[in-house]
Amino acid sequence: MSSITRVVAIALLMTIAATGSAQVASENSVVLAFQRATDTYAFLHRRLERRREPIAEARQGEFFTPALQVVLRARIERALRAHAQTAVDVHGAELATGFALRPCILAALPSLPSELEYRMAGRDLVLFDRHASLIVDSLPGAVPDQLP
Repeated sequence: MSSITRVVAIALLMTIAATGSAQVASENSVVLAFQRATDTYAFLHRRLERRREPIAEARQGEFFTPALQVVLRARIERALRAHAQTAVDVHGAELATGFALRPCILAALPSLPSELEYRMAGRDLVLFDRHASLIVDSLPGAVPDQLP
């Protein structure tokens, strides 16, 4: 292998590695922003609860931002594949247990403050405020119809 070919190969590998690292860093920053938003929501929730004031409804996409939607769908798909689950398995579990998530999906999602929980509604992922009985946000089509 000539030295020019080696340099090009090394440069290509560095570019691929940097791209992979950038994607991981980007995913981490998107998830971190979501966790900060849910922590802020929980803090405000507690304050309003102490004052006995109503909690305002959030707008769809306020927590599940477009960037986070991509990340969560990819994580859910990877979790389903890793555990040989299908959309039919997920839907069947939802029918049997109400709104509960499959453990493999729950493990793939970012942690939440105690006031919030994830639920499934069909193929949609729902961010639910347990204390206020309020849907905070939803992610339509979180579970793919079929895994590619």
